[in-house]
Formats: sequence, structure tokens, C-alpha cells
Amino acid sequence: MDYMIGVDIGTTSVKTVLYDTKGQMQGYSNNLYPLYQDVPDMAEEDPDEIFSAIIDGLTTVMRKANLKDGQLHGVSFSAAMHSLILLDDDHKPLTRAITWADNRAVKYADELRENGVGKQLYEKTGTPIHPMTPLSKLIWLRNEQPDLFKQARWFVGIKEYVIYKLFGVLQEDYSIANATGMFNIFNMDWDDQALEVAGVTRDQLPKLVDTTDQITGMNQDYAGVIGMDP
Repeated sequence: MDYMIGVDIGTTSVKTVLYDTKGQMQGYSNNLYPLYQDVPDMAEEDPDEIFSAIIDGLTTVMRKANLKDGQLHGVSFSAAMHSLILLDDDHKPLTRAITWADNRAVKYADELRENGVGKQLYEKTGTPIHPMTPLSKLIWLRNEQPDLFKQARWFVGIKEYVIYKLFGVLQEDYSIANATGMFNIFNMDWDDQALEVAGVTRDQLPKLVDTTDQITGMNQDYAGVIGMDP
């Protein structure tokens, strides 16, 4: 029998499910992590706590299934949208993951709606102007925490961070990119106007790939812990 694993990175837990190729569930793990709300409107998570939960979940279902070499055909990742993490030159987090539920950028989202720029961007991105989007969060960070903003080399979401940790590549699929408020749905690329409004450049964002993109070559240390072929 052949198998696939689905990993869903949610707001407060990661769900890991092992399926056989007939669609029958053969293993399940739900690993929790905290949501930090230190000040009003904050909703953050620790990206490394999330990553540890993912490793634990994958390890749990692999051990329960006792799969033989070659039986696992792949792992598919999904994630809650609209998260934002600032990374340094070494891809180390400068911030926690600012989640979709974080509302601290409301002032800047309101300004975009009122000055007409928000409508222009919405017509190209299809993403409503809202404080939850990375676009609004980037404007908020640039204005409210400029020193931190300037330190950042990369601006990513939680799924991109996890993929980088596991495979050493920084990429973002179209579905997640579309939720940033900076993705042009007509040319399937980062939108120049949105990037200018956010204050970031293309080379500070992940490479864009299709949602069906496949990656091989998992970090051998993590593969060994989980019990997978690297």
C-alpha cells in the first residue's frame, strides 16, 4: 500500500494526517502551540514552536504507521493565510509570526481605503484591503517599528518559513501569495504598485511557484528524526 501525508498549519495547532491511496485515514496527530496576545489587537505565534509541532506531528504518524521504504509518496502542506515573519540574512526570525487575526494595522488599512490606492490595488490583486493582510502589516511595521523593518532581509509567511527549514529553498505558492495583497492576479507576479506601497522589493520576497510545485531533498537531520527518506 502507498501513502500520502497532509499537514495543515492552523492558527493554534498543526494537524497531520496519513492517508492511503484509497483515501482512508491511517494516522492522525494534532499538535498545539500558543497564540501570543501581549497587547491589544496582537495575535502572534512563535514560528519555531510551530516548526517543532510539525516535526512532532510528522514523527508521530510515521511511527504509528511503521511505513517501509518507498511507501510514502509525499507530504502536502497547507497553512492559514495572511501571516508575516521578518527574517534576517541567515533566514532567522526577527519577529514572531504575525497572524491573520492581528489587527494592529487597522489605521493603515483604513488610510488605503480612504485615499483611493486601496481600490487600485484591489482591482489588480483581488484581495480586499484589510489589516490582516501582509500588505497592511508591512506598512504598519515600516511606520511603527522602522528600525526592525530595516533589519529585515526577507518577508515571508509561516508556510514559506517551514518549507525553507525543511528543504533550504525560499518559495511561495500562488494561493498564499494571492492572500498577501501584493500579488497581481493578471500577470501572476508580485505587483509593482503594491510593493512600492508596502516598501519592499521583489528580492525581499520568496520566489513564486505553482500550488502543485514539488520539492525533494529534505534536510537529512529532520528526515532522520521523522523517519523519512531525505
